[in-house]
Amino acid sequence: MSSRSMTTCSRYEPVGSILRVTNPQTGKTITVRVTGRGPYNGNRVLDLSTGSFKALYGSLRRGHGPVRYTVVKRGR
Repeated sequence: MSSRSMTTCSRYEPVGSILRVTNPQTGKTITVRVTGRGPYNGNRVLDLSTGSFKALYGSLRRGHGPVRYTVVKRGR
């Protein structure tokens, strides 16, 4: 899978889940598929692919940022 694809790894949601992820600072929302587990760093709950992060924040400059997400469809 390409790093430009709209995917994420999630600490709490099962692989295969579809999430609607929002940047609370701008209101920009994307839809991503959970393809793996993690991150296991501090209080982070999602590890967005490069494409997902750029779509949500406009560039890779900041490296991390606040998100809110809702489950559209829960994986198995």
